Amino acid sequence: MALFLSTFVNKVDRKGRVSVPATFRAVLSQQTFSGVVAIPSLVSAAIEGSGIDRFERLAEGIDDFNPSSDEHDDFSKAIFGKAHQLPFDGEGPDHHSRKPFGPCRDYRTRRVCRPGSQFSNLGARGLGPTRGRGGRSRQARSRQPQNTLTPKWRGRILMEQQRATYSHVPVMVSEVCAAITPTDGETYVDGTFGAGGYARAFLDAAECRVFGIDRDPRAIEQGRALESQYGGRLTLIEGRFSEMDGLLAAHGVDTVVGVALDLGVSSMQIDDPARGFSFMADGPLDMRMGGEGPTVADVVNQEEESALADIIYRFGEERRSRRIAHAIVDQRRDSPIDTTGRLADIVARAVPPSRARIHPATRTFQALRIYVNEELGVGGELGQGLAAAERVLAPGGRLAVVSFHSLEDRAVKEFLRDRSAQTKRNANRHLPATDTTGSVTFEPARSRKPTEGEVARNPRARSARLRAAVRTREAIQ
Repeated sequence: MALFLSTFVNKVDRKGRVSVPATFRAVLSQQTFSGVVAIPSLVSAAIEGSGIDRFERLAEGIDDFNPSSDEHDDFSKAIFGKAHQLPFDGEGPDHHSRKPFGPCRDYRTRRVCRPGSQFSNLGARGLGPTRGRGGRSRQARSRQPQNTLTPKWRGRILMEQQRATYSHVPVMVSEVCAAITPTDGETYVDGTFGAGGYARAFLDAAECRVFGIDRDPRAIEQGRALESQYGGRLTLIEGRFSEMDGLLAAHGVDTVVGVALDLGVSSMQIDDPARGFSFMADGPLDMRMGGEGPTVADVVNQEEESALADIIYRFGEERRSRRIAHAIVDQRRDSPIDTTGRLADIVARAVPPSRARIHPATRTFQALRIYVNEELGVGGELGQGLAAAERVLAPGGRLAVVSFHSLEDRAVKEFLRDRSAQTKRNANRHLPATDTTGSVTFEPARSRKPTEGEVARNPRARSARLRAAVRTREAIQ
């Protein structure tokens, strides 16, 4: 078979298939395929397909490079980190399963969407439910079951996919740096260290010291190399940012001049299917940021229906929470719900398509993640963390908090409002003045959103909002 026949451009149909022209199909049907592997082209914005045999020969060619060389690393990531196997029907379309690419985000308009992180910036994926006779929803099906790569290459593909996708781009890093204003000789806290985006930016901006706090032991372990890179100016601490005053005191630090918090879940956690934070790839239903406490699987399989509905409504702002909770309880009677894919499928079948361009399970996943990690609510991580930052910040110290949904942003906004001069006078100037108690401990700045350019480069920044404030000299009452 010729290595290169010619090129063609075609759209993905509503069943998630790409039609192959007759001239191509005639040649392909004469070949013996154990499966077709698709990878993003290294030279153009296209998807290249080949038989598994050629793919394995390509893999053997990569092994000719020195395993420790940059060329070996780059090519291995480019090829194996983006490879997916597609079932091929010699009589008709070249199908791709929805599962490797993740479900489509746009259920309302049924447009072909950009792929998820596993197949970044190239390709397309299936459009989810289609309408059959009588208006009933039916899932698009491939005519052939998906083939499986040989264990030798499947293991390598999974390894390289993990290496390729576990990348974290800090959101609004320039704006956060401008709010914190790192200065030589001062001490700062990155309370949600993650991949160290903010900490690195502070350390590069000034000869300062940074304490990176994260409750995820994997983030601390992966950050050790960065810690050694800065020669003692970066100190990593495993723990919750709500306990930052105690954690800092254990290192002999009472006050700092800047605290940065990047709320929610990090890209490293989202992109790792084994963590169970995302329905874009099937994985165990875990979602714990640390290793303690119940998993989401424990919650969805053990909580009462009414309690599940309350969790989904309160922390996900999901209007159809009762319908979703009922579907979960009904399905768990057959077998425990223990994977992200199954939970997402249950929610998608229970909830009609939304006008918003989000997957039907988005709010449910958000609610369950917030609940198991105790992120919000009375005594939650965020409220306790903001209070801890208030205690450790020196007069003139700066607080910067990046949130990603309305519940987080509302909590930050109310915290700063309650501790600012805005609440120490009546909102209505026609009412008589009243005595108010409490200290004015913060002077908030105007909130900011990411620029259009940043959103284009990093779509995960689109919902971010930065709120910053300066600590006053008043003591906490």
